[in-house]
Amino acid sequence: LNSTIQAFVVSIMISLCSLLIFTGDVLVAFFTVLTTLLTIMTLFGFVTSVMDWEFGAIQAIGLTTFVGMSVDYTLHMSHAFHAAIQPTRRKKVTLAIVDLGVAIIGGALTTAGATVFLFPCWIYLFYQLGVMLFANTLIALFFTFFFLAPLLMICGPMTDWTDLYAWVLCRPCRRYVATRKAGKSKGTPERSDPSPLAPSREDREGFEHRVPVAAEQEGDSMRESAQISNI
Repeated sequence: LNSTIQAFVVSIMISLCSLLIFTGDVLVAFFTVLTTLLTIMTLFGFVTSVMDWEFGAIQAIGLTTFVGMSVDYTLHMSHAFHAAIQPTRRKKVTLAIVDLGVAIIGGALTTAGATVFLFPCWIYLFYQLGVMLFANTLIALFFTFFFLAPLLMICGPMTDWTDLYAWVLCRPCRRYVATRKAGKSKGTPERSDPSPLAPSREDREGFEHRVPVAAEQEGDSMRESAQISNI
């Protein structure tokens, strides 16, 4: 039991460090890990109380490995919320659900559907593993949409005071990142360097000046040709 708890704590700490690296926000990482902990605790209660199983080898393995499976859905939701450029928390959560809600549900359905084939197994350990995988997927999906999303909508970060990279980066770097975010939110395309083959302003003005002159000379030559043919 002690080794299982140690492995579980190590898995949680690895997940927390990964969230801090990918999102860069301490509060978002804390909310995601909290949702993952609630998922694992609910799964443990389901296994021990509802299914009335003893804590054995499969339960010990599932308690540590299911952390990675549980954090998958919550990480997608948290990262989409953190990357959304919207003025309010409600709009950020709405945009996150619109962008990744279908993908999260689709991933959960494929995982849960794959575990169904373990239900008719004669080996009892495989049956237990299938039930735990199926229950973990449904519980993680439930906590992602009905706990994490409302939590981010209520007290999700809207400033840089919880941003880890804002503490580390210098002021010019933060100003550059804020300018890039503002440009993306307005939808302004980034300026690219002019091509060396593109005509310059002087060439375009000279071309516009030469076109009417050439047309006038062509008209004079046609009129002279018509006069000569008439003679």
